[in-house]
Amino acid sequence: MKCDKDFLSILPEQFVSSYLLDMCVMHAVAGFDFSYGHRAAGHIDRLKRDSSNRIDVTKVAKIEFQRKKISSTWIRELILKGEMKLLSNILGRKYETEVYWDGECFQLSPYYMLPAQGLYKVALIMQGIRQEIEVFIPTNQDGIYLTEKRKHRFLPNGKCNMIWLHQVRHAQKLHAESASILQIKG
Repeated sequence: MKCDKDFLSILPEQFVSSYLLDMCVMHAVAGFDFSYGHRAAGHIDRLKRDSSNRIDVTKVAKIEFQRKKISSTWIRELILKGEMKLLSNILGRKYETEVYWDGECFQLSPYYMLPAQGLYKVALIMQGIRQEIEVFIPTNQDGIYLTEKRKHRFLPNGKCNMIWLHQVRHAQKLHAESASILQIKG
């Protein structure tokens, strides 16, 4: 679905029938301020009616933390800034991603967001075993690198969970001719 002029001019009823019902949506969960259709005329309270009662609806009430509305936008912003402690407070749990080992570093599985560049303390859960390690995300965000040259046995492309505990401090990766040097900025 392209967010172009045609898409933005779709009436709320057309949006429900052309997108939600065509995708066989049976139950929609959305925030109290969710809107859809031309000029955001559709809203969560009319979604059931616009679907001729074919879609059940759950409306999520407004929830605040420190007088700020918790929203998916705010959550994404916190991840992108690497603010793991505040993120944990608003999620009610630590941020967790699925990763896999590509032979050199961990890669994020699809649909997860990588935190900001920096040095992080994480818990790695592999085959039911939890170990806390430090990882580094470079500026180009091409992977999640181990900071210690420890002997780890990771299965190529083997999936595991990474729980993001906190950002240790901002870090910058410098590249030398044949080796990478990790320089920590305090």
